[in-house]
Amino acid sequence: MNLIIMLFWLMILSFISYFAYHTIKELHEYLRTKEKSHLVSFVIALVFFLCSLYYFGIFRLLLYFFSFLL
Repeated sequence: MNLIIMLFWLMILSFISYFAYHTIKELHEYLRTKEKSHLVSFVIALVFFLCSLYYFGIFRLLLYFFSFLL
């Protein structure tokens, strides 16, 4: 049962890391081209990423994961 819970949290963490990567990629593209469409994509990705960090309680998840390993 603990393994299933850990895999579920790892899936959520990978989902969050995907959006972090997308956010960084959009920021790089915006800084390279200075187009407004990339700025809008960046802001949307950043807001979603920050909301997901708050909603899922990333720090609590990391503490749970590391306590499971000990």
